[in-house]
Amino acid sequence: MTDYKTLKERQRKIASDASLPLTDRLEAYEDIFDSEVWDTNLSRARNIEREFGLRQLYLKFEGGNPTGTQKDRIAFAQAMDALRRGYDAMTVATCGNYGVAVALAAAVAGLRCLVY
Repeated sequence: MTDYKTLKERQRKIASDASLPLTDRLEAYEDIFDSEVWDTNLSRARNIEREFGLRQLYLKFEGGNPTGTQKDRIAFAQAMDALRRGYDAMTVATCGNYGVAVALAAAVAGLRCLVY
């Protein structure tokens, strides 16, 4: 049986291999996207619930994303769109976290990335 780490590495190789069919690459990329970016923790905020008389309040911790920021969500979605459209590169102007998120998402998709 294949362990999780080996499966993730295999998916990354498939997603970034431009010689493979686009459908295979997109499927692998989508699996990576779903498992690494969307799957951040929800924590119950019991103290805030008590303080404000709320029944249930949950906070989403975006620091669990690959680059530690919520910007991974849009970066991975944009890289997937670029992959679907047949582009081979992404360009972004940024002054911080967004550039890191786009660079990672592009690398996973096998796209060239220029960050300014």
